[in-house]
Amino acid sequence: MMVVIACFFYAFVNKEGHSAKIKSWSDAMKSKVLQVYFCLMSSYFLMFLSTAVSSQSWVMEKLIGIFPTQVVTSSIAVMILLTFTLQKLPKRPSDSVVRGICWGLHAMAMGPCLAFFRNEICLKAGITTALVILLANFLAIAANTEFYNQVKVPVMMLYIVVSIATGLCLIYLPPFNTLTTILVAMNIFGGILLHFAVYVTNVQSTIRDLVYDEVDPMYASAVILICTINIYFRIAFFHVVEESGILRGAKCTT
Repeated sequence: MMVVIACFFYAFVNKEGHSAKIKSWSDAMKSKVLQVYFCLMSSYFLMFLSTAVSSQSWVMEKLIGIFPTQVVTSSIAVMILLTFTLQKLPKRPSDSVVRGICWGLHAMAMGPCLAFFRNEICLKAGITTALVILLANFLAIAANTEFYNQVKVPVMMLYIVVSIATGLCLIYLPPFNTLTTILVAMNIFGGILLHFAVYVTNVQSTIRDLVYDEVDPMYASAVILICTINIYFRIAFFHVVEESGILRGAKCTT
């Protein structure tokens, strides 16, 4: 699916992307890009570590089993708060320790939620997400530097559709029928497509802003990490739905 998406996007690219400009980047520019990717890779490592610890902790297992909604809500709230904090904290050297702590906690905040799924599903979703992220980074480098402006309107429309579908999925209860099948499919595949596009545009905007030295590596990596988590959740949910056979067995009762 991601290959088809990438080919579709790339088919509309008719200008040189960042890959054509890498050779002309200054050493300072290359260093700043590497800093962002170092923070991003470190965020992935901390997120993986948090997920692994949460999945093996009997205390967290009990909490997730008894208070699943509260765990998810708390993790999301903490992540939003830390994202806002990273954005607003001054970028002075004296605040680097505080920013580093916020960044580390931000990377680990969703670990308990990612451990919701079985180990097999976590592994499948993790591998698929890694491939999707590699593809997104390739597209961000190779695509037209005005890619964001080209897809801004479709992405906004897709965001509205996915948000509505997600909200309806939360309030519309089984039995599954044609309507819920469509809603779940829109939530999963529409969400993957949406956050794939958002990931690409976030990477591109980060590279563009680095030219003017306006990017904080920790905050930039935190924003990109959120896209990754959204992609992971939808891929994991797809594997859950696929194994349950809910969509295949849906009855046309609408």
